[in-house]
Order: sequence, then C-alpha cells, then structure tokens
Amino acid sequence: MTATIIASLPTQQRTLRLRHRPRTFCEKPGKVKRLSEEKAHSRPDQQAQVDALAALSGGAWPGESDAIGSPDGAQAAMADDVMLAPPPDQFMLARARASRASPVDRAIERRRTLIPSLLTLGMLLPIVASLKWLGGADSIFSVWSSITSIALAAVGICLLGIGIVTMRQVNHLRQGRQHAVREV
Repeated sequence: MTATIIASLPTQQRTLRLRHRPRTFCEKPGKVKRLSEEKAHSRPDQQAQVDALAALSGGAWPGESDAIGSPDGAQAAMADDVMLAPPPDQFMLARARASRASPVDRAIERRRTLIPSLLTLGMLLPIVASLKWLGGADSIFSVWSSITSIALAAVGICLLGIGIVTMRQVNHLRQGRQHAVREV
C-alpha cells in the first residue's frame, strides 16, 4: 500500500465585508457644526471663582504676562521652578540589598527540593520492576533478568526510605527554626 498525496484545490481567500459602509463626518453636517463650534460651558458663578483665583495669584495667569522678557521675570521664573520639598534620603534611592539566607534555610530548601523526586522514584522503580512478573510472557519487561528487577525494586525502596527520612528532617528543622524565631 503506497501513500498518495491528494492535491488541494485552490480556494479563494475570504474577504472581510463590513456590515455598514464607513462614514465620514462630511456626511453629517449637523454633527460637524456641533463639534466645530466652541461652546461656552462656564456658568456665571464659575467665572466668578476663576476671577477670584486670578486676583489672589497676582492678577495675571502665567500665560498672560511676559515675565521672562524682563530681567526680574527671569529670576521669578527660576524661583517658580525651585522645588519646595526636601531632597530624599540616600537610603531611599539606593537599591535594596537581598539578604542572604542562612545556611540552615538553604539546607531546608535544598532538601525540600529533593523530596518530590525521591518519593516519585521510590514509588515508580518497584512498580516498573514488578512488571517483569506481572506483564506476561510477551511483555518487553519479561526479557529482563531477575537480578535487574530485584535491583530496581531495592533501589526504589531505598529512595522511598530516603525521601521519608528527608521529610522528617525538614519537618524537624522547620520546627526548630519556628521555636528559635519565637524566642527572639
């Protein structure tokens, strides 16, 4: 039986059809007129507040006078640029240094990393080793020698034991760290 390749038929690419044709503002003269007109939304009481603020600030807004053109105006502009807040402390600008973990904490983390691998291998190796006898005569594992299967099972049981001992050690170390922290 040979494989045959069937050529696909050329298909036309779909094009995106818009539900509505694009509109421009030129088609809506009323909207263009409304958007182009400048509306005065300020109320009389709002205008009074603006006038009062202008009077308190010296009578002129920054854009209304040519303060920079005069010699005194340049100094006034420089004084306006001065920051009134004190400079931040140096420790606020410095990078935070990462505190180095204690050797006990590093040992706990290293052992916690090993625990899942030890438990997984401790369970899988004896299961795979038992497939020599449970898999049947036509199983690929039946080709293994009995010594190989027994060795895999023994290594798996050892790893499972090491994983359990490591869990108990980590638990003991963590409880010791908690008692040390409470005493301090």
